[in-house]
Amino acid sequence: MTFEQLWSQISENTDLGLLRRFVDAGGDVARFDETLGWTLLHLACEHGDLALIRALVECGADPNAADRDGTPVLHFAVDTDIDCTWQRHHSLDSLEFEITKVLLELGAKPDLPDAVGRIAEDIADGYDSKASAAFRKLYPDSGDLNA
Repeated sequence: MTFEQLWSQISENTDLGLLRRFVDAGGDVARFDETLGWTLLHLACEHGDLALIRALVECGADPNAADRDGTPVLHFAVDTDIDCTWQRHHSLDSLEFEITKVLLELGAKPDLPDAVGRIAEDIADGYDSKASAAFRKLYPDSGDLNA
């Protein structure tokens, strides 16, 4: 089964059983899409599919995986959470970081840098002060993760 076929079947049909059968048959949930260079977990984050994110990690996907360009999956989650909130509400007042929270619960490291040294907090900082403040609420006692 190609990467595209697998992604299509597990995402469009929410067929998590297919994912488990794929893994049981020796399939690799860490492989990269040839075109994008993303893992299945990157795609699940980009699409905001929380059930699939959980299932992929249960099946062995690394919540700290980087894509072919060195971008950790948590960076995708932060960016997707912010983009989706903005697209739905045209404001970041209701930013919840749902995808980000799930990845953090599953073991993603917030201080893991990408290929150019940015951590997840830097992705939020790149938007505006509301995004930064909402991200920092995830770590109220930590101060600046860059410190």
